[in-house]
Order: sequence, then structure tokens, then C-alpha cells
Amino acid sequence: MNKKSGTKAKSGGGKVARLPRSSWSLAAVAFVGAALPLAAHATEIDWRLKATLAGIADGGRDLGLGDADDTREGYIDATPWLHLQFNDDWAAFARVRLYAPTGELLQSGQDNNNVAASDDAFVGLKELWFEYGGLTSYPGEALRIGRQRIRDDDTQFFDQDIDALRWIFDTTLLDADLGVARQFDTYRSDGVDIPAEQRDRTYAFGSIGWDWAARQRLGLRVVHASDDNELPALGASPASGERQTRGEQTWIKVALDNHPYDWRQVQPVSYWLSGTYLVGSRDRAVEGPADPVDPANPGARVVTARSDEDVRAWAGDAGLRVRLGGPVQAGVAYAYSSGGDDDPGKQYEQTGVQSNDSRFTGTRTQLYRFNEAFRPELGNLQAATAFVSVNAGAWDASVVYNKLRRPQENAPVLSDALRVGPTVAAHDLGQGVDVALTRYFDIAHQGGGEAPAYTPDDVGDSSIRLRGSWFQPGDAYGPDARDEYRVLAEFTLWY
Repeated sequence: MNKKSGTKAKSGGGKVARLPRSSWSLAAVAFVGAALPLAAHATEIDWRLKATLAGIADGGRDLGLGDADDTREGYIDATPWLHLQFNDDWAAFARVRLYAPTGELLQSGQDNNNVAASDDAFVGLKELWFEYGGLTSYPGEALRIGRQRIRDDDTQFFDQDIDALRWIFDTTLLDADLGVARQFDTYRSDGVDIPAEQRDRTYAFGSIGWDWAARQRLGLRVVHASDDNELPALGASPASGERQTRGEQTWIKVALDNHPYDWRQVQPVSYWLSGTYLVGSRDRAVEGPADPVDPANPGARVVTARSDEDVRAWAGDAGLRVRLGGPVQAGVAYAYSSGGDDDPGKQYEQTGVQSNDSRFTGTRTQLYRFNEAFRPELGNLQAATAFVSVNAGAWDASVVYNKLRRPQENAPVLSDALRVGPTVAAHDLGQGVDVALTRYFDIAHQGGGEAPAYTPDDVGDSSIRLRGSWFQPGDAYGPDARDEYRVLAEFTLWY
């Protein structure tokens, strides 16, 4: 099922107050008011504009099991950003988004991973932060406060614009961060609310990565998510979009790799190996039919019980990529995450602020790790992957094959793309193929291909990109399920 379900904001009735819808514009005004006097004395002013024109065609995202129509839509997405370096210690950054679609469509995970598909044009605030870098004498150290992009290389923990206070330490051999984060708003003019699973949730996190030898990294990352929402009362009928889970969960990840996501320095052999342990507790409201049945609404469902789960779950990911000769690379990867059948506490789940879009094929193009047309999340998921890629400077290409299954045949699997879930108690989820072909421009332009430390992992080159994804459902979706597809054509211009 699809769990990313952002909804329109509703007035009144909330137990925990959130920022008003106009808060993003007030924050922008406050930023400009504070930055303008300082900008006159700024030693460096840097700005860029990224504009994307795209068309998307996909199936109904229901595997033919419902009555959803195929989608043929497009959008324009303009994202300007401004960086102000006031002196050696103080800096500020702002990034906004102007988005206009022809209709409702689902974008790539790294572009819009915090809300559901939208058919409205909007103006949004993606980043707005101040930074102080004078706590130590190291050039890669800073204390950053405000709405900011937090992103891991593999994006399986973090790839999100989120309100945060974060200390960043990044040197040649050692990088670390420490912070707290919480979604207070989507900061969008179309009134889309925070997804239910992100409401009333605070993250505390820290990481450290050490190059113990040349480009050989050992890393540790810990993320704790604390929910302070109230569950619906017993006998109550939950409102649409009301959150029905609450937890205290901690993800502990240990990783060993040789910087495989760095497409600028592709090595003869690249690898990654990681293991994550999830521990904590989850409380869940269990729904059932009303008793006695309401004659006026015989299909009414109410909260009949509460489930308390002690969480003990885990996930692992490994990959190997080899340069075959010239720009050609090939690789294999494997990911496993536990599922909860008899014991729901063994069901692994991701942090909720991940995208799973990364450069695991060794090119600058990001792809969904487990098939774009399906987009399953880690949690009762087993994925075997094989791929071939070409990283040839002015263009790159990737072809990825995924075989997907669930270890526990009766435990759930979450998808960020499909509207339907498995209907049969079977392990086989299906298989899929992804293809991406990109032609880049402005390669020799000053700044082209370089991503400053304050940008959200953009490469800075204009490009034309074609993506295609196909998913063939397995036995778990029943005999009537049909193939799913997704095609994207993107033209991106940097100015």
C-alpha cells in the first residue's frame, strides 16, 4: 500500500498545535529582513537557478486490480537558491520551489519525498538556514539552524528538507554530524499537510565516518525517533488521515565502504556493506467493525484495541561494482530487511525521511534502489540487484534489474508508488527493470559538475534525461495483477 499520504490542512480539532500555513512566508520575510543588512557586507554572494520541464507517463499504480487510469502529465519546477557568505564564520542559505503540474502525478522520490502527489501549483520553501563555522578551527565544521536538507549517501536513513539544528564536521579523513530535527510544516502554499507518519515526531541523530585507509571508510550512524501524538481512544472512529501509531524507536547502523556513491572518482572496484538494528517500542490502534453495528452506517469502523510492540528488527545491504574497462561498470547488490508475521515487533521499518534514491550504479544519475515503478520500502523486503552502467562524462546510462520477495509471506510490504498491497500469502513480490539515459551540457562551464557543500547534492549541469521503469508483479499480488510501468522525460536547465 502507499503510505505517503499528505492531505489538505483542516482547521480546528488538532491536539498538538502546528505552525499556521502562512509560516513559510513569514519565515522567508524574516530571513530576508535579517540577511539584507548583512548582505551589504557579505564577502561572497552566490546564486543559481535550476528549472526542470518534465513529462511523466505511468500506469494506474494499482496493477490493474482497481479502476485507476493511466497517467499522462507534466510539470514545470523552478528552484532558485541564494548563498550569502558574510565572513569566514557566518553564512546563510535559501532555496525555494515554484511548481506547476498539468494534473496529479507522482514525482521522483528525491524531488518530493515528503508529501503525496499533488495536482495544484504551489510555491514552497525548501531550505532556509543560518550557519556559524567558528566553533573550531577546522574549515569543514559548522553549526546550522533552520530548514535544511539532510542527506545520507545511500539515502536509506535521511534525504529530506526538514527543520533542524545540526552540527556538521567534514574533513578529509573524518566526517560527523549531530542534531535534532522535526517537521513543523510543509511550507507550501497549496495547503498540503505533513504526512501522518511524520506528525508530532522528533528525530535525534548523530553519525561519524572515518577513512581508516585511503578511501576506505568505517561509519556509524544512530537515529532516534520519538513520537508525542495521542492515539485515537477506544471506541472512537478515527478521522481520515489521523495517525494511528506512536513509538520510541532507534536505528543503529554500522557501515563499511570505499565511497561507492562518489561518481567523480570511480574506482576499479567499489563496494558497500552495512547492517542496521532497529530497537524500541510501537503502540498501534487496531481498527475493527463497530459493535453494535450502527444502522445508519453499517460499514463504520472504530478502534477496538491497542497493540503494544517491543521492536527488535534488522536490515542489511551489500553491493559490489567493478569497472570493466573505460567508462563501463557492472555490479550486484543485495538487501534484506526483517518482517513481522507472528511477532509484529520484528517488522523493520525505515525512518520515514528516506528516499532510497542514490548513485549506486556509479553515475551522477540517482535511481531508486529497489525499482522506480514499485518503490518498496525496506521492511519485510528482500531485493537481489544486478546492473550495468556507463559513466562517460557528457552522458551516462544505467540498466538495473531487481528481483523482489518478502521473507514473511503474511507480513506487510510498503510501497511509495502502488496504491494496492499484496493479496495472496506468497513470498514472490515480482521483478523489475530500470533504465536511465542522460546527456549533460555545460560540462566545461565554471562550476559545472561541482556541488558546493551548501547545495542539496545537485551536480550543477544542465541535462536531458530519459527514465523508464517496468515492474512485473509476482504471486503475492494474485493472478489478475498486470505489469506496471513508469516513464519520465526531463529537461533541466541550470543558470
